[in-house]
Amino acid sequence: MKKFVLDSFKQSIQYFFMFDEIIKKEAINKDAFLKDIGINPSSYRRARTTEQKVGMQIIESLANYYDINLITIDEINEDEKFLNELFFDINYKVYDKYFYYLEEIENKINKRNLFFPIYKLFKLLLLINSQKDVEKIIQNNIDLFCEVKKFELFFGDSLVDVYELVSLAFANDISKDMMSKKHNNGMAYAIIATKFRLKNNFFESLYYAKKAKEVFLQESNYKRVIYINFTILNNLSLVFDYEEYYNLAHEQLLTLRSFSESGFETEMTIKHLVVAALALKKYDEVKKILLEKGKMTISEICCLIIAIYNLSPSDFDEWCMNNIDGIAIKQKDKELIENLKIYLKNPDKKNLIPLEDSRIMTSLINILKWA
Repeated sequence: MKKFVLDSFKQSIQYFFMFDEIIKKEAINKDAFLKDIGINPSSYRRARTTEQKVGMQIIESLANYYDINLITIDEINEDEKFLNELFFDINYKVYDKYFYYLEEIENKINKRNLFFPIYKLFKLLLLINSQKDVEKIIQNNIDLFCEVKKFELFFGDSLVDVYELVSLAFANDISKDMMSKKHNNGMAYAIIATKFRLKNNFFESLYYAKKAKEVFLQESNYKRVIYINFTILNNLSLVFDYEEYYNLAHEQLLTLRSFSESGFETEMTIKHLVVAALALKKYDEVKKILLEKGKMTISEICCLIIAIYNLSPSDFDEWCMNNIDGIAIKQKDKELIENLKIYLKNPDKKNLIPLEDSRIMTSLINILKWA
């Protein structure tokens, strides 16, 4: 992963793209406006296309008129270092300094210097990579994105990858250009994969998730690999590729254990592994994993009950009588468990309906349906 360089912002020409957008808000046409504030329109046009000595004078005049502070070469160098550090941490899912970055970006926005669109772009990058509900964040920041979007030309080649990530996240639909483009960052493919998954286009999502994984592996970006694997696992379960689903979940669990990881990522991986094992009728393995695990999610409890039933239907009622009370089942889930037991004993479609309306994994419903 290459660092981005902000040398183009050390000349005047880049800032004309920014002021082109700002001037559009004026009630009169551009030439008349420029004349009114003492800027020769033809000089503006020449300096906009070719670097001119008068270029920075024009930028200073416009900045003064719009009450925007100038930025020094030293400040640009400092920002280049800071923004690269921020971007690398986001790319590698390092959250130690997340709130520091967010506070610093807000401080920089409040300075209102010539880099204010760049700071707002990076604020959006931070927000869409928070550990909160991304869909809500996108809904709450549409206005900010619409403002930032106007400055696409100002960001230029230097920040095209950052702008691309943000615009992909805020896109309602994935265009053909977005799909066909060769993206420089794995996060771009990951966003496309997520968009397709939300639209239930699982094969397309799987394709782009695997492309994201290729990039992350090239970068030794193993935390991103772990998380894109969850997208791959979800898709594999929903396209009924249970062999690959099982193998990937098993490999991921071994990887996490090699890192001595025992948190959220491991919990999620175990959940996928037992569902995959259940689909492949590895009932003994499901039983072993879950009884050793102890505390289970409702989907895992359902997996255990299904495995127990298939191992010995004749002993099922006795097992339930002796063991169900020892499993921590929330009150609201007890009816679900009873519905599952009814369906296992009588797998009629009408008995599946209450389970389909529940909050257990869709892939688990599919396994019950097609078992």
